[in-house]
Amino acid sequence: MNTLPTHWRQPLLAGLLLFVLLLAGQWQAVSSMAQLWWRSETFTHALLVPPIAAWLVWRQRAQLASLRPAPWWPGLLVLLATVLVGQFGRLVEVNALQHFGVVFTLQALVLALYGRQLVRALAFPLAFLLFAPPFGEFLMQPMMVWTADFVVSALRASGIPVFREGLHFVIPSGNWSVEEACSGVRYLMASFMVGTLFAYLNFARLRDRLGFMAVALLVPIVANWLRGYLIVVLGHLSNNELATGADHLIYGWVFFGAIMAIMFWLGARWADAVHQPAPDATPALPTSAGPAKAPLALALLAAAMLVAPSLFIDRLRQVPAAAAELRLALPAPAAWQAVDGANQLWNPVFVGADSRQQLRWRAADGGELVMDLAFYATQREGAKAVSSVNVLVPSMDSRWTLQREATQAHWQESHWLLRDGRGTGQQFLVHRAYWVDGQWTASEREAKWLGLRQLLAGRGDAQAVLVLMSAEPDAEVRLDAFWRVFQTPLNERLRQLAAESHGHNPGR
Repeated sequence: MNTLPTHWRQPLLAGLLLFVLLLAGQWQAVSSMAQLWWRSETFTHALLVPPIAAWLVWRQRAQLASLRPAPWWPGLLVLLATVLVGQFGRLVEVNALQHFGVVFTLQALVLALYGRQLVRALAFPLAFLLFAPPFGEFLMQPMMVWTADFVVSALRASGIPVFREGLHFVIPSGNWSVEEACSGVRYLMASFMVGTLFAYLNFARLRDRLGFMAVALLVPIVANWLRGYLIVVLGHLSNNELATGADHLIYGWVFFGAIMAIMFWLGARWADAVHQPAPDATPALPTSAGPAKAPLALALLAAAMLVAPSLFIDRLRQVPAAAAELRLALPAPAAWQAVDGANQLWNPVFVGADSRQQLRWRAADGGELVMDLAFYATQREGAKAVSSVNVLVPSMDSRWTLQREATQAHWQESHWLLRDGRGTGQQFLVHRAYWVDGQWTASEREAKWLGLRQLLAGRGDAQAVLVLMSAEPDAEVRLDAFWRVFQTPLNERLRQLAAESHGHNPGR
């Protein structure tokens, strides 16, 4: 079939124009998603999702040509809801909501413009697009813990003595640690995506497809545990001449590739004898009795839904023109004195802060603590207080181990204990809190809600993140005493700074 059916020409043109509007209205989300595909090894597989989805649609071209697009007006309500999901993600600066909002909106466009019958015909290609948003980083930490649990247990079962502290462990031949690359998240994501595609193409019954998808989820998790154990054993038996450094990752990928090859080989043996029909032989669904082209009114309403919310959010989020000129100039708390030199051993990571200040404070009795404060005049891509890239310890840090503690302080919910993994015994007690709209919270979720309230109330979206750390024996008491005298003057200074940055915004 080389010619486009007459009844598809205008609806397809309308769809292409609306797709361009979708890209324009949610360009920030689309571009940030593409950047994550390109630069993050965890989500590189998602680069293949759009072309695979397009191929799946092309493969059904004969079936689709026989259908007559029938616009579904209630689909506009679905479209509006999906657009609002993405724009809400922009308001609270949650990338996952923005990225899924793009995919949901595209799916809703197809539903509203072409009707439910065509959506049923394209159910899998449309659902396959859900693999495009970079999602799943929240699995990294638990999967690192599971891997460490298995490796340590397997080593002990093998007769190798192990001393473990968090994600670091020591065996007689050397020190090992489970890092982000060892979590297995990238294996899991790639395996589940490819396994889902394999199941769709090779099994006819839903039960068989779901079963193979479950296997594609479980196999990489267990395989990653075995990979971690075998790498440590190989290093141990070779006196650390093998499976260390770059070949550590090479052996990991070779092992993972072998496991995946076995899984798909077994899947192919049990695949249905008769696969899905070839594109030209696909039986046509009954032709819809609907109109041959999308009504102009529906297309115009869809266009307004795609553009108007984005323009409204753009109006709310205007970057202050003089944010770089802002200075913290923090007040000195009573009975504390700033001393020269910040913490040189360890510093948290704050990306894109408009202003940052690191100070050491000394009390009258000689006790010290270190403060690190980052101020963000507005929340934007690559520069926001609550962000996955703002971390207390970088993932590749080979020295420091961060442990969550259960104790509580009166001004926030929890704190961490930072330990030196090199056996020096040095440790810090670390408090972190977010300042949003004049309030302090340790909860990232609460900080997002406070920021949304602040923005909608017309007070801008300035935020700050504070880290206090102490190595004193009575660190918790020390930090608590400092906070009691410092909270009020710091709050006042941050309010002034927020008002100043908000006033620099020429759009207000």
